Amino acid sequence: MQVTKVNLTLNRNSESKRAAFGSVTMDNVLVITGVSVFNGEKGAFVKLPQYKTKDGKYTDITFPTTAELRKEIQQAVMAKFEELGNSKN
Repeated sequence: MQVTKVNLTLNRNSESKRAAFGSVTMDNVLVITGVSVFNGEKGAFVKLPQYKTKDGKYTDITFPTTAELRKEIQQAVMAKFEELGNSKN
């Protein structure tokens, strides 16, 4: 599978660690919603959708099964994030 589209919206709440949120389309046939970009201590990073369990832990809802696909998703989302950041400032 390949990333064919990334939709992101910048989070204008300066108090939130979540810098952007949106979706990733794979092969024009599968959409993953709930994708976020967070500002961490070591810089921005991509989080795929998760839910919080009763014991307070987070579990992935959607995740790539190969390191190559994870890298492709992260690179596509970060490229879109940087594009939005540079065009909206």
